[in-house]
Amino acid sequence: MGDLDMRKALGLSESKGLRMWLLVTTLLGLAANVIVLVSCATPGTQPLYLYRVDRSRLAAALADLSDTGVWALNDTSLPDHWYWGMSGLCAVWNPEEQSSEEGNVTCQQKFPPIFSITDIVEISLESREGETGRVNNTASMVAVWEEAYDRLPEDARTEDEAAFVDLVKASGALAILSAVVAFGLLAVSGAAMGEKWAKRPSLWLLYVVSVLDGAMMFGSAVLAVLAMNKGPRWALEAADIRAELVGDFVGPGLYVFFAGALIKLGVVAMAVAAVVVVNLAASLRAKPPPDEEKVEEKAEGAEAPAAEASS
Repeated sequence: MGDLDMRKALGLSESKGLRMWLLVTTLLGLAANVIVLVSCATPGTQPLYLYRVDRSRLAAALADLSDTGVWALNDTSLPDHWYWGMSGLCAVWNPEEQSSEEGNVTCQQKFPPIFSITDIVEISLESREGETGRVNNTASMVAVWEEAYDRLPEDARTEDEAAFVDLVKASGALAILSAVVAFGLLAVSGAAMGEKWAKRPSLWLLYVVSVLDGAMMFGSAVLAVLAMNKGPRWALEAADIRAELVGDFVGPGLYVFFAGALIKLGVVAMAVAAVVVVNLAASLRAKPPPDEEKVEEKAEGAEAPAAEASS
């Protein structure tokens, strides 16, 4: 089987349909990546969060680990939930009234979103300083949380903090790299659809780049999950706080992240597999059955002696 036949059997020969398929999957994956990258940068992108931490649960865990009164930590001036996105942290007060105009969502932009337990307390309180009817207790509240935090086992705390920082940075770097590769692939794939590009990139090479892009995006999503468990959520596990349902702390952004990666990996694989099956089926149908081959061979064998006898 020649090189061209081999590429056809693998579904990697030039095909406008396969190029269009690649263009669509690349566009969908890039859209998912952008959605994740802008999550929690502003109150408008807060619903796209990756994960969240509940104030009352975090206060209970910290109180248990530090032997501090939970009443001192679980103050209602703090937000009900903290939301992590790829580009920042959002604090939400009274989530049931989130649609109202009371300004109960504030966000702190930062990429990558590296915030400690005491950071999220200070940032959220400072964001609402000066509001009418709100007592300025930032310094005293931060001091209470810092004191409780300093009582935690230093080895475990330091190890998890370092792991959280590394994982968040790695996840953000892979997400950015994936977006850059996807944008370049989208531009090249779109240009290659035209007939004017004489030496356009081979289709198999573009598919390899697409799979690499999907792998980076999937790796970024996995690292985000690991960072979630090494961040402020580690206190919940250390204190053996009753596990929540996954839907209570995992956000839409994380599902979009994995979906975008799987679209690029799964759909590309399905496209190649489908073409392989079609090409193999076509080649089998084009080949005559064994019985017909034998009949033809016998007929040729009978014709040869007859031709010799007549001569």
